[in-house]
Amino acid sequence: MSTELEFSKESKKRSTNLPELGDFQVQKASGDATAEPDKKYSFFDLFRYSTRLERFLLLLSIIVATIASVFIPYFILIYGEFTSLLIDRTVGEGTSSPTFILALFGGG
Repeated sequence: MSTELEFSKESKKRSTNLPELGDFQVQKASGDATAEPDKKYSFFDLFRYSTRLERFLLLLSIIVATIASVFIPYFILIYGEFTSLLIDRTVGEGTSSPTFILALFGGG
């Protein structure tokens, strides 16, 4: 009985091999008349079947993403000045650096 269990465990171990690199590669048939050559598509061929609404939304999203990325340096300045303001209030000894933007918003 124990030899049958050992044999079944060994056969399971042998049958569970990991796939190798060549297992998933497709081999092209050489000399096959039905094989088509690889087609090259341009970037704009991807939008061949898109509607006008989809193209408009894509253009709008590119514009909005560009505007949002323009404001990143501005937000970095605000964050830096707010951090220096918190440090100054914690230390209580004057200011470590002038906070010129926070004065525009009533702080500083």
